[in-house]
Amino acid sequence: MIRVLFNAQRANQSLDRNLEVFMDRTASTLLLNLKKYTPKRSGLAARSWYKRKDEKHNYTLFNNQNYVARLDKGYSKQARDGFYKPASRDTTRTNNGRFFK
Repeated sequence: MIRVLFNAQRANQSLDRNLEVFMDRTASTLLLNLKKYTPKRSGLAARSWYKRKDEKHNYTLFNNQNYVARLDKGYSKQARDGFYKPASRDTTRTNNGRFFK
């Protein structure tokens, strides 16, 4: 007879910690990629990206410059296709296989 003792509470806590670390790293990677792909003339738009985490463990990446949405729609010659899609694509490639190996 084989008896297995599984502590579900400890396993859930470990998964929660690992998921929290993964989400923080993903948000940080996306933030870096957004800064990298944001068109730069003076650099103000790229420097204005911020990450915020609320009490429910949700991350918000925001830029308070009023022309950033316009830049993402292709207004700048430096990024005709915007900057969010390339930043998101690079973040996905970076995270591919990072959490579930």
